[in-house]
Amino acid sequence: MSAPTAEHAAVAAPLTASRARTRAGFVRCVERGMAGGELPAATDAAALAAVFDSFLSGVSIQARDGVGYAVLDGAITQILRVWDASRVPG
Repeated sequence: MSAPTAEHAAVAAPLTASRARTRAGFVRCVERGMAGGELPAATDAAALAAVFDSFLSGVSIQARDGVGYAVLDGAITQILRVWDASRVPG
């Protein structure tokens, strides 16, 4: 992806802010998992949130490019295994 030109900065700014809110939401979700004992206290919330945020960006592009539902559904199943693998054993 390329950086927006100066003439398109007004369009890019709200999109940048929207992505920042999404990233912050992922961090809060991981932190809730940590606070609730679902995830280990030593979890790097920012790093795990970045995994899910990066996945969302990638799957969004794939959906836009017409990748089929079955592939995207399978990818979602796989990424949720990252969460499950990060959970506190029990």
